[in-house]
Amino acid sequence: MENKLDWLVAGSIGMLAGAAFLRAQLDVGISSYVLPVVILMGTAGLRLTVFRQRIPRVVGHYAATWAALIGWLMISALWTQPGIDSQGEVLLLTGILATILAALFSLTPSTFPKLVVVLMTVGVLVAGFVVFGYAQAGSLRGYGAIIAENYLVTARVLGLGTVAACLSLFVRSKRPFYHWLLALLLLVALAGALARGALLSTLGILLLSGLFLSTRMTVGRRTIWTWLLSRMKKLSLGLGVFALIGAIVVAALQVERTAQRLRRLISGSELQTGGRGSLWMTSIENITDAPTLGYGLGSSGIMAGGHEGYYPHNLLLQVWLDGGVIAFVLLLGLIVFPFALALWRLAQGRLASTNRWIIYLGLFLFLVLEYSKSIDFYSGRLLAVLGIVAVWAVWWYARPGDAASKSRRVL
Repeated sequence: MENKLDWLVAGSIGMLAGAAFLRAQLDVGISSYVLPVVILMGTAGLRLTVFRQRIPRVVGHYAATWAALIGWLMISALWTQPGIDSQGEVLLLTGILATILAALFSLTPSTFPKLVVVLMTVGVLVAGFVVFGYAQAGSLRGYGAIIAENYLVTARVLGLGTVAACLSLFVRSKRPFYHWLLALLLLVALAGALARGALLSTLGILLLSGLFLSTRMTVGRRTIWTWLLSRMKKLSLGLGVFALIGAIVVAALQVERTAQRLRRLISGSELQTGGRGSLWMTSIENITDAPTLGYGLGSSGIMAGGHEGYYPHNLLLQVWLDGGVIAFVLLLGLIVFPFALALWRLAQGRLASTNRWIIYLGLFLFLVLEYSKSIDFYSGRLLAVLGIVAVWAVWWYARPGDAASKSRRVL
């Protein structure tokens, strides 16, 4: 029964990951957002009543901090600028809070590996959509393909699947051939998905993870041969990741539209010609005028781009404009905490026995990077859920003795 619930929870989170894609590309209704939350609520009820779900204190405190951020942003509606309607933001924040509570009481550590499988599966399905789009267009120019209109949401799902697949390969002791094929398919599809930001974020995460894991590999010292072999293994991991990244960048440059956008980014003209650069500069200027309380919920569009429907394309700037420095500090803490917790555990030697926790930090980092450049913070349901997963995974994947002792420290 619990195993089936784990798959149901993982599938629901996978639906959350693919909801924007379903709405943008397949014109699926609002049910793509509502249904997974309803399922999570149902499984949370079962976990609490039948299985007596217990939450680690650190995870509960992290979720409570999310609730505090949401509560403060709702309170900031009291000083929203006249003429601005913040009801939409209140509704979206309520949805984030409901998702956090449902996920908190429905997740268990046994759900995490299943979530990786689900994200890989969803990513492979979207990769098939990308391949079909290019086949239909008949060229690699990147114009006229069905993915071109809503490429950001497509690349976001692909990025999550790619990070899940590649980091799983990095940390697993057994690597079946089909897993390599899936990872390669996802990387190639992401290279052709037109979103340079998602591509660069994914490759950066893979590079950092590969370098970190190479430092974690033990060096044999029994004989000169074991020493040489272990040294070569450490070196081969780093070189392999570099070679993989180079090959994917070359593949992305074969798409004319992506190549042009990458050149524009590297040359620096991207920020000089408006777009995100203009939004960020305007946001910072307005933050300096009201740094303490901000301008109230729903004001970030006006304060960033002069239009209520806009948003700053950066989650930290958005919450600071709306909720002031308190919202900024709370959100910054929520972003940093999973990584700080991992560093603390590493310093204590409590993450020496496994590297699987890296997968979940990588997934969370990918979404943080996406919300730093192209997504409205108030759609951040999955961001909050993956933050909870990352904290819980770091807490769980410790040395067996530590995990056993920590199991009693729950809410």
